[in-house]
Amino acid sequence: MTMNEQGKLKAEIVSGTVHGERTEAQLQPAKETLEIRETERTIEIFKANDRLQLEFFKRERSQRAAQQSQDILSSIIDGSTDQIAAVDLKLRFIAFNKAYKAEFFKIFGREIEIGTNLMDALAHLPQEQANVVEIWSRALRGEEFTVIREFGDRTRSRNYYEINYNCIRDENHQLIGASHVVRDTSVRKRAEEQLKLLNAQLQQSNQELQNFAFVASHDLKEPLRTILSFSSLLSCRYEQLLDEQGRDYIQRMQKSAQRMQGFIDDLLLLSRVTTQAKPFVCVDLNQVVQNVLSSLETRIQETNAQIQVELLPTIEAESGQLFQLIQNLISNALKFHGQNSPVVKIYSQPVTNSVFQLFVEDQGIGFDEQYLDRIFQIFERLHGRSEYEGTGIGLALCRKIAEHHGGSITAKSVPGLGSTFIVTLPIKGVSTTPTTKDWGNS
Repeated sequence: MTMNEQGKLKAEIVSGTVHGERTEAQLQPAKETLEIRETERTIEIFKANDRLQLEFFKRERSQRAAQQSQDILSSIIDGSTDQIAAVDLKLRFIAFNKAYKAEFFKIFGREIEIGTNLMDALAHLPQEQANVVEIWSRALRGEEFTVIREFGDRTRSRNYYEINYNCIRDENHQLIGASHVVRDTSVRKRAEEQLKLLNAQLQQSNQELQNFAFVASHDLKEPLRTILSFSSLLSCRYEQLLDEQGRDYIQRMQKSAQRMQGFIDDLLLLSRVTTQAKPFVCVDLNQVVQNVLSSLETRIQETNAQIQVELLPTIEAESGQLFQLIQNLISNALKFHGQNSPVVKIYSQPVTNSVFQLFVEDQGIGFDEQYLDRIFQIFERLHGRSEYEGTGIGLALCRKIAEHHGGSITAKSVPGLGSTFIVTLPIKGVSTTPTTKDWGNS
């Protein structure tokens, strides 16, 4: 190789080296970009993997929760005293709980398993097979209903069952079977029968009580009328022949007979609250109170009483009994007023949309609340006859009337400051507009 050729070769080598260095420098940015993208892709892969692992964990946890919920539900169903079973469209058992399996064997004498055909299990009972076809076919057509059936088990005892039938559908809403829930209502049925018997006995007792009331109103009152009549004749015709002691005897006899007559009248009222009850009708309590005040007009004037009545509701009740209740409460307020003239307030307030309370408030002598239960007992008195007249039946009658209307009665009182009697009753169409009207000796 000549010197000239060696020089050219050397120049080419130098030129190639320089060109390679330039090419590598030109590729460096692309290489760096590729490395960055590779790093980003690796990060994305890791993130995607984390997301997949998290989703897998969530799905696994959800499946475990669903399985746990299913196990709990199955445990509840299996432990239920209600008998639960399901069949497919061919009447093969696809599910049942322990109570159902035990009761099925108790009634029909056959063991059942999952897959057992209901018709085969009842092959020894053709009539029951016919009942099964009739009843289950309704459920397998998509009908939901309840039947009451009576079965006799192998111990020959009769049991009553309430059976609810429902259809079963898949996720596409296609009918795939039916289920029923069987509840043994034998205890309830026997209780209902016992209740019917007791009601019949109660009706008989009420009839006997009504008969007694009839006897009391005629046979018992007749001797009293005779005593009062002849004592009046003695007093009128032979007054001049009687000394002071004789006239006192006659007066005592008349007062005792009148008091006994009052007892009988009040007992009759008490017995008739339920035995001669009338159907409930709409009763305007404002009109009832007005009628009561009219009947007590003389007593109100004698005591110079002031009675304030707020607007009261209209309710469903027996008008005559509410008249008696309110009259008794107002009469007590007029009776037990102490030294001052009676001041009586009558008002009401709602408790709920269906219940209200009627208040009869006075400023009389009051009573100790330790005797609260006692004052509503028949013949119970906190004061002697010499202090205040009465039979001791009035508040007992009020309680019976309130209870007959599905309500109650109670009272609040402070000795010397007065009493407030509170009657709680069902309502209908309560008027809440407050207004006050004064009644009294004006």
